[in-house]
Amino acid sequence: MKKDLKKHIKEDEFVSDVGKIVSAVRTYKKEIFMGLSVVAALAVLVLAVKWVQSLGMRRTSATIGRMLSLRQELEEKPESLAQIEQMAGKRKTSRMANLLLATHWVEKGDLAKARACLEKMDMKPKDLLSYQGRDLLGQVYALQKEYDRALDIYKKLEEEKPGAYTLDVILFHKAEVLALKGAKDEALELFKKIQADFPQSYYSLEAAEKARRLESAK
Repeated sequence: MKKDLKKHIKEDEFVSDVGKIVSAVRTYKKEIFMGLSVVAALAVLVLAVKWVQSLGMRRTSATIGRMLSLRQELEEKPESLAQIEQMAGKRKTSRMANLLLATHWVEKGDLAKARACLEKMDMKPKDLLSYQGRDLLGQVYALQKEYDRALDIYKKLEEEKPGAYTLDVILFHKAEVLALKGAKDEALELFKKIQADFPQSYYSLEAAEKARRLESAK
């Protein structure tokens, strides 16, 4: 019990630190506020590096570290994109490389390319990378106003009750999509559920603000 609580707190702190919305995404589509930013995707990969290192997989961890370095230097070295794309074509590095490419294209406002990377990303096994990829894909669908497709992703994630990903993140993004779709009563109910079930969560504070806005708009 104590171990699970400690794990959840650490995950929540992680989301709080990295969930500071990426301005490029907000600029591209002001009507949606992405609770889990592109920065979060990069931070998830940092956690993945630590996980691989803990298993003693030094060669794999070095490859992941190399991918992260390439991704982080893209602004100054656009030529690094070709190297990440090459890694996306290799079986062992394709999942992380495609996720990194997707975050890059979201930042650039090219949702079509981000979507293509995520849709060809192997979402198995159902681990941290899989949940991150599916969550980001749901946000991309929402940005493209394909709300039903986005909701389908979040409903499935919710049903799976992922142990490798915090449920409040999934519920928050699901509620955002419901609000954008016009299902404001359902969204309001879900925002309130997040406040009740995850009172110490970063997303509980965000949900409270979203709920207040929905109620004042009635």
